[in-house]
Amino acid sequence: MIANIFTLAFILGAIYNFFLAGKNEIRAKISFSSAMTSFFLLLAFYLIYLYLKSAGIKDIGLLISGAAFVLTSFSSEGISRDGIVYYSTRNILARLSRLSNVDVKSLEDYSDDRIRLTFIADGRLQKQVYAKEDKALIEGLIYKKGADSSGGKDY
Repeated sequence: MIANIFTLAFILGAIYNFFLAGKNEIRAKISFSSAMTSFFLLLAFYLIYLYLKSAGIKDIGLLISGAAFVLTSFSSEGISRDGIVYYSTRNILARLSRLSNVDVKSLEDYSDDRIRLTFIADGRLQKQVYAKEDKALIEGLIYKKGADSSGGKDY
């Protein structure tokens, strides 16, 4: 019974993350730290599955739905017209912060083909990496927000 409740919760969380990701106009690149966090969470789900299997519960749906939930949390990051979707360690779901509630600190070159967006959302510093060819579109979305609420500052 509890395994079914957790399976349903993971499925609903994954659907929510897919919904947020579907609205993104620009998708963030998955960083090394996000990939490592995702790997360790998947490993934790596998260990939980092994424990449940040894306890006599053979619910593979729990493992699959949990893995899908973890992967959609990290892969849903990006920017939409509604705001910035990011993953925060405070919340297990991906979060959408309206552009008017985000304080963009910098948009700078990260490598030859990537740029890094640094912003504060929900009182915490967040960083996302994007493809360099998306810089003009990102600036356009941020400028729209900046003209509304940051005192004339572009970003």
